[in-house]
Amino acid sequence: MDPRVDAATAICQAKRPLRSRMAAGGMTLDAMPLNKLSSSVEIYDPASHTWTEAASMQQPRYSHFLVLLSDGQVLVLAGARDWDCCWTDGSFVPEIECYDPAADRWLLAGQLPQPRAQAAAAMLQLDRIWLTGGRWSTTTYADDSWFIDY
Repeated sequence: MDPRVDAATAICQAKRPLRSRMAAGGMTLDAMPLNKLSSSVEIYDPASHTWTEAASMQQPRYSHFLVLLSDGQVLVLAGARDWDCCWTDGSFVPEIECYDPAADRWLLAGQLPQPRAQAAAAMLQLDRIWLTGGRWSTTTYADDSWFIDY
């Protein structure tokens, strides 16, 4: 894939925007290297100062990105299913998930051309996300980038 001409597409359709803060996924450090990965999601309401459990992501992951879309939905992209000491080719999450706050559910929105963790992402103008760098194996650092349109 050439990011100058190609882009992955993530499809989301929201009815109500998310107006709070979200914490999703992660990893506990209780029993290294057999740490527990999470798909759980909590939403913080700054008006009431309370956390509320929300629908879990379809895939547990850490070292991922959450991106708030202009319509109030949230995309989760990239990440890993294993602790980085033990990564294999199957450790990386290719699925892009989209959270619909009106329905409190995560939907599959697309797939990354090359799954990775520890990347960088930025929201650009024109409803476009730029994903760059990161790792996609135990020793390989990525030097490519993609645009993800939604």
